[in-house]
Amino acid sequence: MKTKNEAANKTSHTPGPWNAHTITGFWQDNPLPITASNPFNGCGMEVALVQKCGQKHANARLIAAAPELLSALRKLLNRVAYDTPGVEVEEARAAILRATEGK
Repeated sequence: MKTKNEAANKTSHTPGPWNAHTITGFWQDNPLPITASNPFNGCGMEVALVQKCGQKHANARLIAAAPELLSALRKLLNRVAYDTPGVEVEEARAAILRATEGK
């Protein structure tokens, strides 16, 4: 059986870094692509599209930062001591589970 720490460190998403692309001019109403570098050939691999809305650039930046945010939160939890009680620790654990397992 996996410990809480092992489950929290499991990753099944496309590895980062991810990049949010800015589209301006004639094409600015198109969805914004979020891409990850393909380790085999260095080309961008699409992981998401952000549809047109007033906050699409901010949403795209947040989505693109997701792998780094997840990694930083895992490292912070490991450093704080995973068994430390507190609302913030439980919120961090819940956020990791939501990101990794959809729970």
